[in-house]
Amino acid sequence: MKNPFWMSTLPAILMTLSAQANDLGFRLQGYECRNDQGARGMNPGFLGECGYLANAQLPGQMLQPGTRLSGADLTRTNLSNLHAERADFTLANLVQANLNGSRLRGSRFESARLMGLTAGFRTDFEECDFSRAQADQSDFNMASLRRARFSGARFRGVRFRDADFYFADLTFGDFSNADFRGADLWFADLFAADLRGALFNAFTRLPFDRAEAIRRGMLFTN
Repeated sequence: MKNPFWMSTLPAILMTLSAQANDLGFRLQGYECRNDQGARGMNPGFLGECGYLANAQLPGQMLQPGTRLSGADLTRTNLSNLHAERADFTLANLVQANLNGSRLRGSRFESARLMGLTAGFRTDFEECDFSRAQADQSDFNMASLRRARFSGARFRGVRFRDADFYFADLTFGDFSNADFRGADLWFADLFAADLRGALFNAFTRLPFDRAEAIRRGMLFTN
């Protein structure tokens, strides 16, 4: 007689064992991935710290809260519908990766490379930390960025249409040429944020009036 418990848990166990088998012991030390001998390298196929999974197809992954993915190379990786709350993506490379529909509440993306990232369709970035991250030309349309931190981040030309920035911290961030049409920034902190060339429309909620937005270099459009 087949045991339904093992039938449902065996794939997850096998995936965990496979991931562990590819862990060669490289960990983020400073700004580089090194092993105990000081050699630089990555952990191929390892969904964890310093893992190398460029171009992989990994939709629908469910990771333990607090999973460390710092220093990982996830270039062009499909991680759509990822569940990874409070995950650590510090210094990770997610250039042109796909995070559509993911739940990443409370995760850290400090100094991560996110250029060309696709992360719209109500992706949950609530309380995430993007401090000093670079995400030029990425897609955050309709993303939830409530209470997220962008201090010192570079998000030039990013699409934020209909995104929710409730009490988000955008201080000292570079959002030049970003698209905020329909976005809700009513309670966001935009102190010293670079908004030159950023688009807004009649549906954008800003913490200041239209005259101040134009003075700061924003462009009103339909």
